[in-house]
Amino acid sequence: MVYTYFKDIPRDILEAARLDGATLAQEMLRVLLPIAKGGLASTVLLSLILCWNEAFWSLNLTSSKAAPLTALIASYSSPEGLFWASVAPSSRAASRMSLGMSLK
Repeated sequence: MVYTYFKDIPRDILEAARLDGATLAQEMLRVLLPIAKGGLASTVLLSLILCWNEAFWSLNLTSSKAAPLTALIASYSSPEGLFWASVAPSSRAASRMSLGMSLK
C-alpha cells in the first residue's frame, strides 16, 4: 500500500527538488514525506485495525491447547497487571498484606 502511494507521486516534483540542489536525504524528508503523510497515516491505521482484529479472533476462537502466543499472554493477565500474575500466590498474599490490601 505504501509502495503504490509513493509510486503515484509525480517524478516532476522530485526532479524540481534535485534541480534546486536537494540531496537524497533532503528530497525524502522535505518533499516525499510531506506529500505521503496521508498514505502513511492510512496504512498505519489499517495495520492497527487488522492487528487488533487478529488478536481479538485469536483470543476468542482458539482453545487453550492450540492457542497462539497472544492468547497465552492474555491468559496470564490479572486485574493487577502482568507482574502480579507472574508472582507466586504465597508471595502475592504477603505483598498484599504489607500494602494493606484485603485478601480475596
